[in-house]
Amino acid sequence: MARPTPKDNARRALFGWLTDKEQSKWAPATVADLPEQVQGLIAYRQAETAELQALITGDLSVRWDLLADAAKSPLVWKAIARQMGPQALRMNLNTLLRHEVLNDAGMQAFVKNQVRLQDGDISGPKMICINIQPYGTTQAPERSDILNIGGFSDAVFNVVASFLADDTNRFVSEVEAVTLP
Repeated sequence: MARPTPKDNARRALFGWLTDKEQSKWAPATVADLPEQVQGLIAYRQAETAELQALITGDLSVRWDLLADAAKSPLVWKAIARQMGPQALRMNLNTLLRHEVLNDAGMQAFVKNQVRLQDGDISGPKMICINIQPYGTTQAPERSDILNIGGFSDAVFNVVASFLADDTNRFVSEVEAVTLP
């Protein structure tokens, strides 16, 4: 197994932290060489009070599940919930309820609004499934908002562009555009 040598102390510290090595083995790198977000995550996990955790959470831009295991109180869970995306909020309603986040009317309104916004974003999305080696199966059933493509060539881009432009004659025009040898 190759063991690449980090280019600088920031990478050396990050690799050491990710592999859970003792800090002495990071030398000459130190904790101060870690990226700001990693330092914030460490500070969050080591915070002694829920208030400090909630304060740190507001400055972090990390996945919410990296914060959940160390959350000390509903105050922290509220801060975590504010960082969750709409889909994560929807999927974790029971978790938020269990951690008393939804006991707060303001948080209930926040969660409802986020879920409602997501519903608005996904009303009528289009999906394009490209199967490089098709064997008579599709990834999703053909519908007006789903395009299944079998194989791949430069012509795929024209088909996708027509599909995204709601060109109802896309297949006819693509077939007519092909010249046979």
